[in-house]
Order: sequence, then structure tokens, then C-alpha cells
Amino acid sequence: MPTSSAEAVTVLGRPDGGSGVGDCVRVVIVDDHQLFVDSVSAVLGAQPGLCVVGSAGTLGGALAELAAWSPDVLVLDRQLPDGDAIASLPEVRQLVPEARIVMLTSHDDAVVEQRALRAGVHAYVRKTAGLGEVLHAVRSDVPSPVVGPTSGVALTARESEVLALVAEGLTNPAIAERLGLSPFTIGNQVASLRVKLGAHSKLDLVSRARREGFLF
Repeated sequence: MPTSSAEAVTVLGRPDGGSGVGDCVRVVIVDDHQLFVDSVSAVLGAQPGLCVVGSAGTLGGALAELAAWSPDVLVLDRQLPDGDAIASLPEVRQLVPEARIVMLTSHDDAVVEQRALRAGVHAYVRKTAGLGEVLHAVRSDVPSPVVGPTSGVALTARESEVLALVAEGLTNPAIAERLGLSPFTIGNQVASLRVKLGAHSKLDLVSRARREGFLF
């Protein structure tokens, strides 16, 4: 069932209830942990131009919210009580073909991440990265994933950005400062890149990235 929290950002009324959202970017949040939904709603709703219009804790509830609101952005937990969110993406896309999809996960699994990106997810964010990373993914005009021409490995826009800075020789703290993120988040991004490209070190990562066509 769709849920909302009076303590977090107010979830606006349904379209037939008379509450307008103006020209703001409409966001629907889907996660079965209400405290997490409240936290994300509070962060997103405090940003100018963002409106959290609905939330749900199940895939069934999510589809109802999408049909009601046609949001611009869907923040979607990968695993929900009634199913795998990645498997539901074709149905989601039928309802909101133009929406940006930000998928959240509690697990670091490069294979699942690639599966999500190939299914049409625009940004794949680990919950451990923090709410700032979720906000960045929601606010950014995230381009399509970059896919290696030989291996078919897919990199997110953020991973491509981090990879370019690694190739410049920057340390994780320096990359974090450049991008306005925490060193912990950058460490996770570099680790994900190494797993995806099968690299044993940063030097090996850059070498493999050049062979794959991610760097020139």
C-alpha cells in the first residue's frame, strides 16, 4: 500500500484531490523500509524544484502510484516483498516511459548492477553511499550507461566520471574533493569498477579501461 509520513516531507494529495505540483520534478519513492522512505523524502523534498508526490512499500503499490502520478523520477528499491524490481521494469516502463529510474540496493553485486542498467535503470545507487548520492542521482540528467564495445560491460555515468579521474592519477580523497563526495563513496565506486573490469589494481584498471574503449 502507498504510504506517506507526516514527519517527513508531506506527500502531496492525489491528482483528483486538488493538490498541484506546478513545474517541479515529481518523484515517487518505493522501498519497504518506512524510516528510509521518510529520510529520502525529507532530503529530496527540501530541495527546490523537487516534489515527492508519493511512496509505496511494494511493487503493487508502486504501479498504482506510477499510474496516479506519472512521475518524472522513480526511486526504486531493488528487492521488495512482492518481487524483484528489475523484473518489473518492463511494466514500469509501460506506465512511465520517460521517467528516470534510480535503483537502490543494499548489496554490492556488479552482475546485478549490469542487469539493472541493461534493463533501463539510469542510476544504480548503494544505500551505504548515503542520501547525498541518492539526491545527486535524482537531480542529475543521467545519460545512458556507457557500454564497453568488446566486453559489453556497462558503466554508470558516475563510474565513468570516477574512472576518468583515476586515469588522471588522482587519489580517492582527491577525487572525492573534486566531485563533492565522501572518500568512502569514491572507494566503493573504484571497487565496483575493478570488479566490473576484472582489474587487480588502479593501474590495471586504467589499462583495461583503455582496451575496452572507456578511456582514450
